[in-house]
Amino acid sequence: MFLFRLENLADKYFDTYYDYYERYENDTDIDIPIEDEPEEVIPDYIDLDKLVALLVQKHVGSIAGITLSVQETSLTGTEIYKEMVESKTKWTSLDDEWIDDSYLPKDHENGRQITLESQRVRTFRVVIGQKKGLREEEL
Repeated sequence: MFLFRLENLADKYFDTYYDYYERYENDTDIDIPIEDEPEEVIPDYIDLDKLVALLVQKHVGSIAGITLSVQETSLTGTEIYKEMVESKTKWTSLDDEWIDDSYLPKDHENGRQITLESQRVRTFRVVIGQKKGLREEEL
């Protein structure tokens, strides 16, 4: 078993404005034309199964005969993330109605394709097992 952490170090505006400002980096005029404003950025997805397979293959050499189980955990790796969220106290306040997180990128429903919004850190637990019915010399 091992834990690995994925971090997106970009800030909120990095993906959206990086190319936008790069076009004007040599300009002395700071005013950027409004008609050139960037469009909404489509998030990049990370395939957990492929990433974990590559990590294990790099370290072990071959993933033939190996089973891999991946679960998201809390940042410390002590709890399964889904269980942590479900058991968390649901605090409410007077101004909750103005909080809008609908713009945040969402994982694919299968849970195997994930995305990291800006400044997000996610931790995963990987359990490596042996496929049933294989003898050690077949690995």
